[in-house]
Amino acid sequence: MPRKPRIYLKTNFFHVINQGVNREYIFNNDINKKQYIKLLFDNKDKYDIDIISFAIMDNHFHLLIYAEKIEELSQYMKKVNGVYALMYNKTNNRVGPVFRERFKSQPIYDERYLFQCILYIHRNPIKAGITSNLDEYEFASTTQYSLKKVTKILNKNIIIMEENE
Repeated sequence: MPRKPRIYLKTNFFHVINQGVNREYIFNNDINKKQYIKLLFDNKDKYDIDIISFAIMDNHFHLLIYAEKIEELSQYMKKVNGVYALMYNKTNNRVGPVFRERFKSQPIYDERYLFQCILYIHRNPIKAGITSNLDEYEFASTTQYSLKKVTKILNKNIIIMEENE
């Protein structure tokens, strides 16, 4: 039976989450985390999405993504996770699924929840006990926010909302 398409109305912001199959540490070293981040950014312009925030943990990831169309988000995640799974399996001499299931996407409908989601994603490494200083965790978008840099990560609409706060 085919999967039902993701349908969300009146939002372009999504909290995207996925985990390793059997909760395996699929991002078990810095190289794997860097490869996944590279895949995220190498493919984002091909699918007309913006990455607002991210945190790549040892066995899962959190992304906050702006997508003009939900179909673009689905195709983007399919590409990124598919390529990563092929690389991971080849590197680790294994076969089979790498991710637990199809990615989860939580729609975000208001500005308050949007900023709560950014904070939640950025605090994830502290919650997991990986770091006590967010500025030191290089596998999350925290440094771009804390240093107030305007980078390719941030959507210009988010920057405008931050400036008006």
